[in-house]
Amino acid sequence: MRPELISMASEILEISPSEACENCEPVPEIDGYYIWDSSRGGLSMLVSESGERLVATSSVGFDEHLEAYLAGRRN
Repeated sequence: MRPELISMASEILEISPSEACENCEPVPEIDGYYIWDSSRGGLSMLVSESGERLVATSSVGFDEHLEAYLAGRRN
């Protein structure tokens, strides 16, 4: 993952850059990544290599999050 994306994720999710790297999975469908805060109530983020992102609360599951991203939702 590019350093700029790690920095953006750690800022938005309020986690350390090392935690952003640890809690990161590739998502080929968006040519990007799923990054999450593992603490209770933490946020998660889908981010493409181009920097487009969608952040969600812990109440939104991965499948719902990905569906919204693929439908064009961004924040």
